[in-house]
Amino acid sequence: MPCHFEFQCYGIVFPALAYTGPSGTTLQISADAGPLPCSVENIDSRARLQNLVRQMRRKFPGQLVVSDSQRLTLSEEIEIEGPVTAVSIFKVVTKPVLGMRPLINLLKTQF
Repeated sequence: MPCHFEFQCYGIVFPALAYTGPSGTTLQISADAGPLPCSVENIDSRARLQNLVRQMRRKFPGQLVVSDSQRLTLSEEIEIEGPVTAVSIFKVVTKPVLGMRPLINLLKTQF
């Protein structure tokens, strides 16, 4: 039976879904990191944001995209090994969520 829940970090709500399939248990997380700031229209600001997104894509295996409505969205699917517990879920979401910190800090402080 799927398990729906959400958590909040850095002021962003992360909806999550854990489900068991033929290959094991998978956790899907997503987040709306917010709109691209208008100041990204500035060439220097846009270049800083694009550079950061490129760096994050190399380190972060999930999908970081700009939606049609100019919002930054994140999605990730993570396999959970072993029994599914609060601790095992926390362990697998920590890396992608902490990986968003540079982007969130940049959006909050630079734009």
